[in-house]
Amino acid sequence: MRRSVLTLKHLYSFVKSYFQRIENIEPVKKRGRPKTFEDALILTLWLYQTLYKLSERVVLEVAKHEGFRVPVLGDYHYRVKKLDEGLLKKILDESTKHFFGQNGILNI
Repeated sequence: MRRSVLTLKHLYSFVKSYFQRIENIEPVKKRGRPKTFEDALILTLWLYQTLYKLSERVVLEVAKHEGFRVPVLGDYHYRVKKLDEGLLKKILDESTKHFFGQNGILNI
């Protein structure tokens, strides 16, 4: 199967289920503005961008066309930059195992 079968909605449901499985992914904040966009959406966009080798602008356009409410470019860039590198590596490894398995073929 081609990776073009893997949509943003598949990735988003995977990331949401991944967040439900792990506990305490982010420390409790005492100050600052509350987040407008959840971490699951930001990570989904980042995974999609990484998988298809897209720019940040293009991935936001694709998500908007698929019906997602997306942040502006500056906010998206800032949120991705502030994400924990360990979390990014874990979610990338988990998504690779989940969608591509050990043989490298897309499993949806």
